[in-house]
Amino acid sequence: EMLNQVGEGQTVDVSNVANQFSPVAFALSPIAEYLPSKLSVEESARFDDKMEALRDVFFGALFIKSQVTKSRDEQELLYGNDPRVSRDIFQPYDDVVNSVKGGLNKKIDE
Repeated sequence: EMLNQVGEGQTVDVSNVANQFSPVAFALSPIAEYLPSKLSVEESARFDDKMEALRDVFFGALFIKSQVTKSRDEQELLYGNDPRVSRDIFQPYDDVVNSVKGGLNKKIDE
């Protein structure tokens, strides 16, 4: 929408630009950079290890969720047009996919 406005020669409210974009990704840096005096070196290392493990789980769950969603969309294109086939084949598959996505969403929210 913003690009269309700019393309048409309209001005765009710059203060609101950041609110129109969704986050793409974020990175975690070592906790020692934020709390250098409150944690010992061992505690900081353990915390960093835990954060790395959580990062791997988080991004793994996001990746699997995107793959499951993509697969579901492809199956809907194949089986979603015919009402009988959609009901008999696609709908049970879609129910399972939604259940899996629910589990992944819980894992992501942790």
